[in-house]
Amino acid sequence: MAAGAYGITGATAAFLIYTRSVCAAYFCGAALCCALSVKVIKIFVKQPRPPGATKLKSYGMPSTHSAVVFFYASTVVLASTTLPIHSSLPDHPYIRVWPPVAAGTSAVVIAFSRVWRGHHNLLQIAAGSLYGAICSVIAYKLWVSGVDVYGHWLEQWLDALIGWR
Repeated sequence: MAAGAYGITGATAAFLIYTRSVCAAYFCGAALCCALSVKVIKIFVKQPRPPGATKLKSYGMPSTHSAVVFFYASTVVLASTTLPIHSSLPDHPYIRVWPPVAAGTSAVVIAFSRVWRGHHNLLQIAAGSLYGAICSVIAYKLWVSGVDVYGHWLEQWLDALIGWR
């Protein structure tokens, strides 16, 4: 696993532990579905990695790293700009500004690092990035179309049952 993936995974775990948000857990599950579906797409597309790539165990199209980091970045932008602030987070105007800036910047750097390190070409990271963003929009639309009601209920139930928050 690349250093960027460790950073994203660690930040996600820390956010889940800190907020205990069912919404965050839902989007983490959706990110996992995005990553797994990219692996399946690679099997069907069968586009090799660029010449000289050091990681030849799997195909290159689309880039899984790019898909996942752009899934997270798109989710952070959508959540920060449209969803209510979770009760565990400070109600500060910067909470809606800095996370999208940090997530977007990280996504671009991680995606392009895949090219710089020779693991993918530009088309492969572009396809992965677009796929991740589309998956994020679909997951978001499902959340705001009714899944959130079950999420809020589950949070309240867990809080009453085990003192979740």
